[in-house]
Formats: sequence, structure tokens, C-alpha cells
Amino acid sequence: MMAQPSTLESLIESFVTTEKSPAEQARAQASSAKAISKRILHGELTIQSLVLTLGAYLTTTDNIVRHRGTLLLSDILADLSGKRLEDTAIKSLTNFYSARLGDWHCLQGAVLGSLSLLRRRSNAGTVEVEDAREVAKSALTNLHVQALARKDRMLCLELFECLLEKHAGAVTPLKDDLVFGVVAAVEEEKDPRCLLLAFRITRLLAKLYPDPEGPVASCAEELFDVVSRYFPISFNPRPDSPDDITREDLANSLKATFACTPIFAPYCIPLLLEKLSSSLRRAKLDALNYLGHCGLAYGAKALKEYTVAVWDALKAELLPPSMPSEEPQDVEIVKEALSCLRSWVLASQIENDSSLLSMRDSGIMKAGDFLQLILQDGLVEDLVTCLKNDTVSRGHTQSLMKDRAIQQAEGAGHILAESAQASPSSCFVVCRQVLNRLMTATGLSIVSNATPEIVAAAASEAQAGTNPNLDNFKSVIGLGVVLQIVIAARNLAEKCFQERGQSLAMTPKEWLDPLQEQAENLLTAFHKAITDELSRDSAVLGVSGLQALASFPASLSPVSSDQLRRILLIFKDLLIGDINQELLDIVLIALENINNVEERSGAVDEGNVGVLTVVVPDLLGAVREAKSGTEVGKPLRVLAKICGSRSGARPLVIKNLTESIHLGISRANVREDVDDVSTKLVGVLRCISEDILPWCDDLSANQSVMTELTTEIWAVVSTQAFRCNQSVLEWSSKVMRVAVVKFDASAQSRILQHGAQLLFDTTRHHEEEMDWTIALVASVIVSVRATAVVPNKQSLLTMMMRAAQSDKAFLITETAAQAVASMLNKWAVSTDEDGGFTLEKAVHMVLDEDFLSQIVPKSRLESSAEIDKGKDFPCKSVRQKVSGVRAAAWIGKGLAMRGHSGVSVVASVLLKLLLSGTSEEGEESSLATAAAEGLGIILKESDVCLNKTHHAVVRPLFKQRFFSSMLLPLLEAVRSSSETQTKLWLYRGIGHLISGTPHVALLADGAKVFPVILGTLSFLCSDRSDSDILLSTLLALSSFLVDENQGRPVVGEHVSSIVKRLLILIQYQHSVIVRETALQCLGAVVGLPYNRVYPLRREVLKALSAALDDKKRVVRKEAVRCRQAWTMISTKKT
Repeated sequence: MMAQPSTLESLIESFVTTEKSPAEQARAQASSAKAISKRILHGELTIQSLVLTLGAYLTTTDNIVRHRGTLLLSDILADLSGKRLEDTAIKSLTNFYSARLGDWHCLQGAVLGSLSLLRRRSNAGTVEVEDAREVAKSALTNLHVQALARKDRMLCLELFECLLEKHAGAVTPLKDDLVFGVVAAVEEEKDPRCLLLAFRITRLLAKLYPDPEGPVASCAEELFDVVSRYFPISFNPRPDSPDDITREDLANSLKATFACTPIFAPYCIPLLLEKLSSSLRRAKLDALNYLGHCGLAYGAKALKEYTVAVWDALKAELLPPSMPSEEPQDVEIVKEALSCLRSWVLASQIENDSSLLSMRDSGIMKAGDFLQLILQDGLVEDLVTCLKNDTVSRGHTQSLMKDRAIQQAEGAGHILAESAQASPSSCFVVCRQVLNRLMTATGLSIVSNATPEIVAAAASEAQAGTNPNLDNFKSVIGLGVVLQIVIAARNLAEKCFQERGQSLAMTPKEWLDPLQEQAENLLTAFHKAITDELSRDSAVLGVSGLQALASFPASLSPVSSDQLRRILLIFKDLLIGDINQELLDIVLIALENINNVEERSGAVDEGNVGVLTVVVPDLLGAVREAKSGTEVGKPLRVLAKICGSRSGARPLVIKNLTESIHLGISRANVREDVDDVSTKLVGVLRCISEDILPWCDDLSANQSVMTELTTEIWAVVSTQAFRCNQSVLEWSSKVMRVAVVKFDASAQSRILQHGAQLLFDTTRHHEEEMDWTIALVASVIVSVRATAVVPNKQSLLTMMMRAAQSDKAFLITETAAQAVASMLNKWAVSTDEDGGFTLEKAVHMVLDEDFLSQIVPKSRLESSAEIDKGKDFPCKSVRQKVSGVRAAAWIGKGLAMRGHSGVSVVASVLLKLLLSGTSEEGEESSLATAAAEGLGIILKESDVCLNKTHHAVVRPLFKQRFFSSMLLPLLEAVRSSSETQTKLWLYRGIGHLISGTPHVALLADGAKVFPVILGTLSFLCSDRSDSDILLSTLLALSSFLVDENQGRPVVGEHVSSIVKRLLILIQYQHSVIVRETALQCLGAVVGLPYNRVYPLRREVLKALSAALDDKKRVVRKEAVRCRQAWTMISTKKT
């Protein structure tokens, strides 16, 4: 290896030499430049010394050496951007590069050096104004940008950008020379990266000379002509392009360039109007988008002469033709046209909006030029005429008249709504001049304080047609237009609130006066639309209208407190009344939106009228007064929606629902309709556990409320009347779990102490009450933190263990088993509590031989000792034994998660039980089923206990360790077993094991695991009860099929076996999702080696014909995809 050059001369020579290959030369240049820069940065060399040493290289007649010498100096200057240089050095270098720009052989280095100097910050020394101007002059004279290669063009454009942005004062005197030089530099540019720079340079130039009589104005036509050639942007980036430049990037940059100065208006707006007539949809969309953006940027003065032309163009896009057309309007074009219209209305109203505060004195706002043009165009008159059914005299049939009425109303309504939403002053004008007339034409009341002119006009328009069906129809479509205007005002109020905050001084609301005057009529109209039930549409419009009126920000609301209260009460009555499910869902969404607006706008004080003060108390009252579960369902559903988004409502709701629980207990104690009371109680408990408590992340501020709730839950399980309804215990346990898990350790300790005291006070309990108390205490245990104090651990563990292996209800035995597992999982390693009853002693107690001997057949035990019937864990019936097996599995899960060796005892027991399964019936079958499920219990995620939410101790990678420890024994058992039935149980256990193991672990041991997956699919493909195991096994198979690194190299040797099993499973009649997943896996097989897949093509395509006729559509669709994949493999190459 050659020694690296060390002297300055050798470093320079290494950079400029021409004797190396291009790759070697690039590496040498980078290394040499960095080495020299490092010396200067460390003070070992000065820039002046470097220039002196480079002298011969910078002035030689050898073009290549001179170019490389200049480039070396430029590279070093780039590295020294943060180092302070003397002013004289900067001046000399600037003059040098300014002159060198005329040497086209050194152009790249000269531009780079100039850029490095011009970009320097003030703390490192900057180029003086005169010197920067000289650089600009030299660049304008010598740089013929479009004749250069792309990389050099990019550098030149960056130089112009830097001069215009950082040295604007230096280049301003250049005026016309600068403008024409930029035009020449950017004209005919094609590269997208350079185009982005060219567009930015144009914007900087327009910013530099904004004067309408200035240099840009004098050649505005030429400058705009250069950039307008790229409209509309037509650019499709290559997939392998490294620049990440999209069409949207270019289009947005060009749009900003069009809008950069109102000087472009005489050229830009006619161009965009011309493009609106284009047959290209993309061009029309871009034209509308640019037109709106430019309208806002240019200002009302520049737009004035184009308002008529623009309005005519927009009207053509927004309003339907005079006769109904079969071709529907393009929704996206209509949307873009409405956005453009809003921008032009806003541009014309800006001056009026700026004087918004003067409305308090004047009481009226004027329409700008564009808005006035809209209102005077006859749009409102045509809409009113349409609503009055005036088309009958023109010979239209009734059906055509309805179609035209809808189209006219929709188009006009959109225009008026967008105009109102543009600005506060436009909203004032539209509501003042239009809303009254529309409401009257719709058949609504006239406000008492309207002007005489409006009253007279409205009265004359009240003459309706004679067909009552058409009258109703007009009312609906007219109400829809009114609703659009109200929603537009609401959206504008929300925008003003977000921009200006809650202060009334900052957000004057006088522009909402016309809407406030009509608020009562609007409320009545929308309510009438719901109650009269003209049609489904009318009810939806009514709900939407009331929602719009009630969802203004509090400081900008046009409705009074009394009106808001009435709206909320209307919604409340609808919710608890007898309405169809579709309307109920709409009302729920409306109330939820109102609730969200109140939360955002700060209307949460107790004194304010709102959802929290009007609706919630009435709903809670409805819950208290309800006599059965059916009556309580709707109020609880609404309360759940409100609590989901309103943190302030949760304590109030929980407190009142707790009182309802207490009331239910009182009614049950006097035997008052116990069945109805129980059903209602279940509904309340379900709402608390599923819909309210999950939102309560921090209960510290509501500790007393939650304590009252848990106290009432203890009272529920102590109430004998509820014992007939197991659902009461189920949901009481769920509430206790969800509530306790959120408390801190001290509060959990107090709750657990109370429960243990009830449990150990056996003299007061009947057996059934004891069972319910055990279940509730167990629910507390699984939810407490590891630091919570568990009283009398040994006795509590013994009691829970007895319950876990008893013949009681599944809920009780399962919860008790989970409690035992949770206690062991969270047990402190060393403790002096309970007389030295340590974790090891606890594990030994629950997994001692007496317990295990009762769940494993004696013939399978290593010890043949008889079971002593006097032991503490009597376990005789099959049901008790199955409960014991599940308890052992939960214990194994708790121990495995904390990495305790006791899990091996449980694993051994489960394996023995699987080996004992020699039939599909009887005790051995039940125990083998429980054992197979037990392997799944240990590895699968649980939602109810032993997870992070329930504060479990989780050791990393415990699933992988348990899977690895069980894999070899299970494989050996499968190989050594000669009975088919025993193998079936073993594969069921393996299936459960696989379903809980992360796929990463399966792939890591793929050579051993994959044959087992194939065996599982073979043995379990006929029984309905194995469908869940089959699905999880198929998912494991799919992970092998799609993983290119670890999976496919393993499965490549088993293609024929895979296809054989999948062809059976695509006909599996017991599960749709199994058939669908099998087809997906079969489709993925085509990615395996071609020489192994192709021979199976004919067999697969033949089998797929049956799947194509499957009775389930989702399976047929997947079969089509799979067939297409297998059909296409004939075109692939090996």
C-alpha cells in the first residue's frame, strides 16, 4: 500500500495529478483537500500561504491543472466556512473568483469558490457589498447557464439564489441586467432539481423589485412567459430516482412563483382561465388551484378587472346546466372550484375584515366586488324560484323538476356556503341578504326585527305551489341550503376562535348578528324537520342543523343559553325516546361533536350551559329511574360516548352510577323485581368497566369516587338476591379488575385488606357467598402492583388454590387460578412477611406431589404411592381435575414470566397428560384437552391478568425460552409414540404452543420447527374443534413463506408437502378464515424455487377450481388471486 502524502506540496500534487484512474483520483482529491483543511483549522497553515503555494497551479496554461488547482482551493474554502478569515484574504479571494468566472475551463471551481465565500456568516467574515456586486456582474456576463451540464447548471443557479437571498443589497442596483440575466439563466430548463431552484430565483427576483414600475414590471411578460411554459406540470419521477422530487413539489413551487407578485396578474389570470377549458382533467384541477392561490396573493386591486371572467368560469363548473344532464359533475373539480371561489371572496373582503371592529358603530358590512357580483348575478333569485316550483310553467314534468331543483339547490347552496365561510364580513353579508329570503321560500317564519324590504320580499316569495308533496320536497332541499350556510358560519367561527383565542376583545362576534337574529327560527325549523318526519333526509338535516347551532365556540355562539339548553334537551329526548337505530346513531355523533367543541373551546365551567350541565344530569336521572336493563341501555350508551372525550364528566358519571348500584342493592334486598334489577345492574357494570374506566388513566384526583365504587362492588357480591344471576358476578369482577389496576399500591393494599377481611370472616358467609367473595378478591389480586401488601399470604394462597381446583363455576375456578399465578409472579424474592413464607415455599405448596398426583393418572406417575384422601387438595371428579390442570397452567405462566424454574414441573405434568390421551372421549380426553390448552395459556397473551397492564413481572424472552425447552421433549414424544390418537393430542399441544410463540423464535429454529408445523396441519385438518389451532399454524407457515432470509431456505425442501396440505385446507368446511388463509399461503408458495413449484402447477390449478365456487365471497376473491399467481409462474425463469 502506498504511503499517504504528508507535505503541502505533495498533497497539492496528489489532488491535481492526471495520472490516476477516475476512481483513484476522486479518493485522492477528497483525502488531500481534507488534510489541507485540517491543517488550516488547526492553525498549522494559513489561507494566504496556501494561495502562495498554489500560485503556479492557479496560473498555469495547462487547462486541466488550472481547473483542479482552482477546485482544490474551492473545496478547502467550503471546509473553512466556520473559520474566521481576515477581511483582506476574503477580498482577494472574492476578486480572484470574480475574474475566474470568465475562465470556462475553471468554471466549476470558480462557482464553488464564489458560493463558499458568499455563504459565509458574519462571525466568520463576509464578502463586502462591492465585491459581491462584482461577482454578480461577472456571473451575469460570463455564465451561459443553459449551455452547461446539469451539475454545473445547478451550481450556477445556486449562485444566483445566494446573491438574491443573502446579498440583495449588493445586486439591487443591477436592475434590468439582473432581471434579464436571470431570465436567460432559467429559460428552457428541464431538470426538476434545477427547476425548483429556477422557480425560487424568480420569486426572489420579484421580491427584490416589487415596484409596479420597477425592473421586474418592465419585463414581467418575458419573465412570466419563461415560467408559464411549465404549466401544467407534467412530471413522472422514475422509481430509481435518488432525488425524491415529486410532481407535487414542482407544482407547489410553480404555484408559489405564479403568485409571488401581483405584477404577474395580467398574464397569469388569463392563462389560468384559458386552461379551465382544457379537456385534461389534471390541467383543469391545477388551474383552479392556482387561480385560488393567486387570487389571495394578488389582492383585490389587482383582481378587480378579472372578477367577471373568473365568476363566469367558476359558475360554469359549479352550477348544473339548465336541463338535467346524464353526466355527473366531477366531485374533485367541484371541490377545487369551491376552494377557488372562497379564496376570491376572501381576497375581495380583506379590506372589510380589517375594519371588523368598526361594525359595532356602523352595524353593517359591505360586500366586496366579487361577493357583490355573486349576489347580483341572479343566483339567489333562481334558487328562490326553484324552491317555489316556478318551473311548472315551462313545461317540465314533475320528476324533471325535482331533479333540477336538487341540482340547483346543491350548486347554489355550495356557492353561498363557501362565500359565507370565506371571511367574517362575507358571512355577515350572506346571512343578512340571503338567509331570510331562503328561510321564507322554504316555508319558515320571518324574523320580527328584519328590515321592511326583506319582510316585503319574503312575503311575496311565500306564495307556494298547490301540490303538497312538492311543498314538502321544497322544504327539505331548501332547509339543506340553509343548513349549508349555518355550517359554513360555524366552521368560520371555529377558525376565528383557533386563530384569535377565547378573548371576546380579540374575537368580535357582531358579524354573526344576522345568524343570531334567525337563531330562534332556525332552531324551530330544524326541530320541526325531525318531528314532522317528512322523510329520512329531513330528520338527518334537522339533527345536523341543531348540531351546527350548538357547536359554535362558546365565545362566538349565535344562540343564547336558553336556546342551547333547548337544543341539548331535544337531543336528550331523542336519545332516550323511541327512534330508529340509524337516527339514533346520527344523534349520538351530533352530541359527541358538540361535547368535543365544548371541551376544545373551554366551555367546561359548572355554570355554563352545555352537555355536562344539561344532558349528563338528565341521563343519569334516567339511569336511576330505569326499572330494567332495556330502559337503561340508551342512556348508558350516551354517557359512555360523553365520557370517552370529556375527562370532566367521568368522576360525575362514575359517582352517579355508583349511586345507581347502591339503589339496585337496596331494591334487591327487599326482593323488588330482582330479575329486572339484576339486568339493569349488569348494564351499569358493563358500561363502567368497558366504556368509562378504560379512559381514566389517572385516578389520583378522583380517589374518593373510585373508593366508593369499589365499596359498592363488595356490597353487590354480598347481596344474596343477585346469586341467581352469574352475570352480576362476572361484571362485578371486571369492574374491580379495571378499577383496582389504576390505583397506587397503598390504595390497592387497603382494598385487598378489606376483601381479605370479608373472606376470612367465614362465620358470616354461606358457601355461595363465600364463592362470590373469593372471585372478587381474586379479581383484586390479579390487578394489584407487586409492591402492594397482600395480607396473610399463606392462608389466602391456600384458599385460592382450593377454589381453583374445585367443581365450582368456571368463572370462580379460573379467576382463583389466575390469582394464584399472579401472587407467585409478583412475590418478592426475599421477604420476612407471614413468618418467613417465602416464594420457594409458596411454589412448593401449590405444586406439591399431592396436588399433581390428583390431576395425572396414577399409571403415569413416577411414584406409585396412593393418594391420601385426607390431604388439603381433594380432587376427584373430572371437572375438578380439569380445573386443576388449568390452575397448573396458569401457575406455570406466572412462574415462566418471572423466570422461575418451577415452570418445568408444570411442563412435565402437561406433557404426561398429553401422552395419556388415548381416545377422544372420557376422562383422559378431557385432561389431554386441558393440557393442550394449558400450553397455550402459558405462552399466549392474556387480556385479564399477567400482563403489563396488570403489573405483572415479565422477564424478556420468556416465551422463547419456554418454547425451546418444550420443543425437544414434544418432538421426542411424537417420534416415540406409536398410537395415532396420542400423536393427535401431542400435535394439538404443539399447535397451542406454536400459536403463542413469536414467529421470530420459530424462524430461528426453523429446521426443527417446520416439520412439526407440517405435521400439525396434517393431523388437525378434519376436526371442527381444531380450527383455531389450524389458523395459528397457518399464520406460522406464512411467516416461513414470506421470510427470505430464514424462512424460505427451510421451506424450499418441502414444497410438495406444503402444497399437499394446503390443497386439503382450502376445502376445510368448518372455518372460512382457515380456507382464506390457506389460499393466501398457497399464493405465497409461488415465491419458492421455480424448479420445485412449477411441476405442481397443474395440480394446484385443478384444485383451485373448487375454491372458485366457494359459497363465501372472501374465499372466492382469494382463490382468484391465488389462481392468477399460479397461472403467471409459467412466464418466470429459473
